[in-house]
Amino acid sequence: MPIVSFKPISQANAVNTIEKCIADVLNWMLSNRLFINDSKTEFMIIDSRKQLAEISVDSVTVGDAMIKPGTSLRNLGAWFDRHMTMSVNIGKMSSKAFYSLYNLRQIGKCWTDEACKTLVHALVTYHLDYRNASLHDVSQY
Repeated sequence: MPIVSFKPISQANAVNTIEKCIADVLNWMLSNRLFINDSKTEFMIIDSRKQLAEISVDSVTVGDAMIKPGTSLRNLGAWFDRHMTMSVNIGKMSSKAFYSLYNLRQIGKCWTDEACKTLVHALVTYHLDYRNASLHDVSQY
């Protein structure tokens, strides 16, 4: 997913730049025999709260679909929000881990204490390590 950094002169310039970027991605995908589902395409504008208050992009055109900007999006299993606080990612990661721990609790009576400890450690490490590895040093970019 390309990241475009620009300071638009006008609102129309911002929309045109986003649509051009998406068209470039679409052309690259088609040239590599890949397809994009226009209606499932998502975009998000990331900036400071002050800058986001000044920008109001209602929608962009992707192929035949009009797409509205999202407030949080998932990429490679990690959730990003407009202010890059990662609060959405932390909430979803915690929810998924607690759900998995709840399911382990249901079958915990069938396991020894040592086996349960090993499963819990493996489960928590998996959830934390996968997402943290994908976000390692993301603040430097």
